[in-house]
Amino acid sequence: MDKYKILGRIANIYADGGNILEYLRDIEGHDHNSIEDIMISYDFQAGSYNSAYKKTPDKFNSPHEAMAEIMNGCLPENGYTLCEAGVGEGTSFFPLIPYLRKKPAIACGFDISWSRILEAMRFGNEFTGLEGMSRQLVVGDMFEAPFADNSFDIVYTSHAMEPNGGKEAQMLAELYRITSKYLFLFEPIYELASEEVQKRMIHHGYVRGLKRQAEALGYSVVRYEILRCFVSDLNPTGVLVIEKGGTTEWQGLCDPLSKKRMTEYDDCYFCKDSMLSYPKIGGIPCLSRQNAVLTTKFETQKV
Repeated sequence: MDKYKILGRIANIYADGGNILEYLRDIEGHDHNSIEDIMISYDFQAGSYNSAYKKTPDKFNSPHEAMAEIMNGCLPENGYTLCEAGVGEGTSFFPLIPYLRKKPAIACGFDISWSRILEAMRFGNEFTGLEGMSRQLVVGDMFEAPFADNSFDIVYTSHAMEPNGGKEAQMLAELYRITSKYLFLFEPIYELASEEVQKRMIHHGYVRGLKRQAEALGYSVVRYEILRCFVSDLNPTGVLVIEKGGTTEWQGLCDPLSKKRMTEYDDCYFCKDSMLSYPKIGGIPCLSRQNAVLTTKFETQKV
């Protein structure tokens, strides 16, 4: 189904308080959420998470403080690089950093939804105390992240893997690829949840078996528990920490397909190796497979 042809109908469903992911699963007869479904759903929701945070910031900041407590014991002593995969509207990214014992030298976030990155940029402008920290937010896919291997000392998620049930191993492999030292997954954990929560997770197509699949991939799981506090009792946050122990090699933004370096231009990024260009929309780099444009003659264009 070409879902872009029914965006008007989807907009009406969202305006009426309907669940977009559930609707899209039902019309195709699936029990899982596709990447396209997730992108559409979250793009329509963009702004709602920031609004919820601003109404009750303390409710959200308590889990951020608990997340930071776990991360602080693993932060490198010197300047380090940090990335949130599935950064959404920045409601974890920006409030979390002040709780970290040391501010990262470079902080990046990416999300499949352009509108959510836009909201995150707006949200970030409201925070102070982040001076001296290089930060960048881009459109990107957790299955094809726009970074080279071992780009970040620390990679983490906050309920971003959540709706991708059935694709746990692929996500774990990709997030492990771009981290060098630790991967922190703050996600709902089916195996540690109550029966009521488990039923809800199955209904919504949430991830399951993260620890089992991480260990099957040969990864070292060093922590596995429920976070001491979370926003919703119906969706408790779990903690799964994977130690990698490698060396960080920060190379900046890369072509998500070839993983090769790109050159930035006013309106796009171009990768000479893959001959692909990726546009900027509203200044936001759009670095997912869906945004790639084959531009074999890019370097011969007249300016």
